[in-house]
Amino acid sequence: MSAITILLWQKAYKSGRLEGEATGAAPTAEVRALEQQVADLQRLVGKKEEQIEFLKKTARLQEQQNAVKPSPSSGARSRGKKDVR
Repeated sequence: MSAITILLWQKAYKSGRLEGEATGAAPTAEVRALEQQVADLQRLVGKKEEQIEFLKKTARLQEQQNAVKPSPSSGARSRGKKDVR
């Protein structure tokens, strides 16, 4: 192998033209697009986690309210009202 070949390979590596990225080389358009997609998906997951937490809290509050309030059908019977037919 000649020294010129090695120098050409080093230059190609540093410029990112060989397989793998060279240290300090600017990312390719494909890499930037994938990084953007990852960032978008991470934001979406964060929003979904917030929605899930909101729904969990809402369900807990609804359960607490249902436990405190008597149901309308049981309340009428407990007050001594008769079923009229």
